[in-house]
Amino acid sequence: MNNEEKKEIEGYARIVLDNMFHFAGLLDLKGRIKFINKPALEAVGMELDNLMGINFWESNWFQTSKENVNLQKIFIKSALEGNFIRADIEVYGKNNGKDKIITDYSLTPIFNKDKEVIFLLAEGRDITDKKNLEKELEEKNKNLESLIKKNKILSEQQRDFFSNISHEFKTPLSLIIGNIDLYISSNFNHEVPSEISSIRQNALSVLSLVEEMLELSKIDDGRITTNFNETDISEIIQKVISGFYSLACHRKISITTNFKDPIIASVDKNKLITIVTNLLSNSFKMIPDGGSINFETEITEHNQFTIKISDDGPGIPDSYKEKIFDRFQTGSSSFKTYHSSTGLGLAIVKEYCDIHGGDIELHDRKPYGTVFTITLPFREVNTLSSGINMGEAEKYSPPPSPFKSDILAGTPVKAATPYRVDSEYILIVDDNVEVADLIARSINKHYNISICYNGQEAWEIINQEQPLLILTDLMMPVEDGLSLINRIKSDSHLKEIPIIVLSAKKDEEARMNLLSGYVDDYITKPFFIPELISRVRNTVELYKSKKIIQKELSSHNSDLSVLIKQLIDARNELQVANNTQKNMQYRMNAIYKSSSIGIAVIDQSYNFVDINPFLCDLLGYSYGELIRKNIFDVTYDKDREITKNRLEGLTDDTINNYNHEKRFVSKDGKIIWTTASAFAIPSNENESSLLIGIIQDISDKVAMQQSLEESRRDMEHFSRVSTVSEFASSIVHELNQPLSAIVINSKACENWLIRSDIDSPEVIHSLDLIKYDAIRSSDIIVSIRNYIKKSKPEYSYCSLSEILGDVIKIITPELRLHGISFILPHISEKLKTYIDTTAIKQVFINIVLNAIQALQSQTSDSKQISISINNINNKIEISIIDNGPGVSPDKLKNLFQPFSSTKKSGLGLGLSICRGILEEHSSTLSYSENSPKGAIFTFHLNSE
Repeated sequence: MNNEEKKEIEGYARIVLDNMFHFAGLLDLKGRIKFINKPALEAVGMELDNLMGINFWESNWFQTSKENVNLQKIFIKSALEGNFIRADIEVYGKNNGKDKIITDYSLTPIFNKDKEVIFLLAEGRDITDKKNLEKELEEKNKNLESLIKKNKILSEQQRDFFSNISHEFKTPLSLIIGNIDLYISSNFNHEVPSEISSIRQNALSVLSLVEEMLELSKIDDGRITTNFNETDISEIIQKVISGFYSLACHRKISITTNFKDPIIASVDKNKLITIVTNLLSNSFKMIPDGGSINFETEITEHNQFTIKISDDGPGIPDSYKEKIFDRFQTGSSSFKTYHSSTGLGLAIVKEYCDIHGGDIELHDRKPYGTVFTITLPFREVNTLSSGINMGEAEKYSPPPSPFKSDILAGTPVKAATPYRVDSEYILIVDDNVEVADLIARSINKHYNISICYNGQEAWEIINQEQPLLILTDLMMPVEDGLSLINRIKSDSHLKEIPIIVLSAKKDEEARMNLLSGYVDDYITKPFFIPELISRVRNTVELYKSKKIIQKELSSHNSDLSVLIKQLIDARNELQVANNTQKNMQYRMNAIYKSSSIGIAVIDQSYNFVDINPFLCDLLGYSYGELIRKNIFDVTYDKDREITKNRLEGLTDDTINNYNHEKRFVSKDGKIIWTTASAFAIPSNENESSLLIGIIQDISDKVAMQQSLEESRRDMEHFSRVSTVSEFASSIVHELNQPLSAIVINSKACENWLIRSDIDSPEVIHSLDLIKYDAIRSSDIIVSIRNYIKKSKPEYSYCSLSEILGDVIKIITPELRLHGISFILPHISEKLKTYIDTTAIKQVFINIVLNAIQALQSQTSDSKQISISINNINNKIEISIIDNGPGVSPDKLKNLFQPFSSTKKSGLGLGLSICRGILEEHSSTLSYSENSPKGAIFTFHLNSE
């Protein structure tokens, strides 16, 4: 080899090293630097000439600490003894060696043919981002765990909230209905105004909606109770229909029935009535006047019966069918309905069907209309469906297995996929017939199955035809699983068969002993079916891949032996002349085979010419499989076009560099994220031009980012579900509408009384009470609406004195009513702040009204509320102070949490709303005790 050829080989070696994305270097047998690649030099701002020959541990990278320097000495000594070294260490690696990074560092000893170390290959990948992501993910997971705990607390608070809101609504609604009934009974000889009837009807509507809310809350919490009894299904349907008779007559809607079979079934009567009522009510909302509704019942297969409710309305669009049973889906924006809805009725129907162990489906009626089909099982009296906390557990018997007749000892079961070869089967060994049957049914769709009931039967079948996998129990008669495993592993022809143990034995020591060299996996009973399927699939695919690789290696053994002999002969003949070439070949081979990045050589047609072991392992192919492929065969389909364009540009010199993130697809279909770089080797007299690709696996980094994103979404999810905003926003309008009608009709009744000759103080008092309680209920709605409101703040510069002037006008009547003095300091009109005026007024009003309510219980004559204002460093500190009882210690922890109230009654939303508003203004709300008694609430605003 002449000098030019030597330089050319050495040049290619440097090109490969320099194109690596991370640190790479070569060290001699004393740990001195022989070569460092360009990225590593640029990171510390040094030249190779200044580093050649110095001790590796004395280089700038490791001067982060004395411990790091000493650690390098230990690493190099160990590597020179033939050990591979790998560790995460901190080095100087950015900003000309001023900034520290974390690297995945390794030292690989490179051996000659006599197994002597000839030099060390040092590599280091910057994993700072990955470590930061891991740290951030760990922090996010901690936050997520904290949010889960908070969510659990909030869930309990929501449960209390529903109980409280039930009381808050039911009390005034009961009073409204009671006063109306009192009025009607005392004026029975007078015609009752339509407005009075409207008030009662709207109050009943609100009460019904509250009951629906509470029922869903019970279902969510697993607190629902059931009472199953033998019931005539047609009798329930007729009873429900009779309740709609007058409405059907009014709207000229016909309701017909077709009971094909008499059905007596064990059901929860009240819940079935609710199911039928809600579905019939839904049909009334869907169809126009003059339409028709039909009920049909029928006994079907599998010990079940159906109830069908069909109508001739306009039907439901396909786009809406999937979510029709979701909560709060009213459909008003997707298709025409003839009456408003809360979107809770069908959701309750679905939940009640589930409780019965049944199902409900929606279909189109030809030529138009809708059909709801309820399918419920026949059951024994007083049995309950499983999975819900309702008392007794259901005695459920699974249907007979369709595989029982086929699954006989040693008899293969035909797989669902017809192309499978009968000889490739999985052997299940378990003395429990039902367990064996369950396992077979779980994996039967993917593999042929054979079943044995003890180790002796299994041994006989295995010797006839080797299975792909053996799933075996340990405790069995005749011959147990341990004995079977020992016999298989002692047989040279059978020992490679993979084995998975399925055992109820929870002996960790025995499990570890088996996994250490006898079996491929160990699954404890009871097992999770999806996990079992996944583990079986992975074990089988691994076994198949292993067999393919072994076959490939055996087919190339003879060729490889000849090639090695030729190489040895050639080296003996040219030993003296080619010493330099040998060293360079060792270096190139070491870099090529030992590097922890992928290296590939491709030709002008983008076919693989050579691939290093790392890339083969990364893509899951053997060298023989991959060498016959094109680069695009293993490129993710969405990345093929951009890869092709860039490689063509690199070949025809229209682009100067190729360096981008791309996705490969491994043999098992897994998508692998990489950072890929490529450079061209020009053609010469003997060879056409080639491309060399450098591929770094960044799947961990991408997975970490995705995991971080999932964690973020989980936190958003828990943050969202931690409140009832979605629930409340859907019912606010429905609740507010009838309450508004009650108030309006109350005023109309007052006007009617003035014009009539009725002079009844009791009637007037009753109407006053109705108005008061309706307004009280409406105030609850306002509190919920304010809590869930997500409108964008409207900021403007405003004088603080103007804001407080408006607040005083609103609170003055309450202050006078309760004899509370109010102290406000002089505020300059020039003191302005950039705020959402309406929102900040609400903060003042909420806190002051809280103070007024706290002071109501005080008997002292000196009840007082004051506001303190200080302007410090462009921050306006505002404190609202009272001399009431203050906040009890047991309330402080959740003081600003939603649904946590310091009062005996109330929703507990006021302070939570205030804190939310102030957080929008980059502030917060804090509480402290007033001396000698009382409360101080403090917040800050930015001054102009």
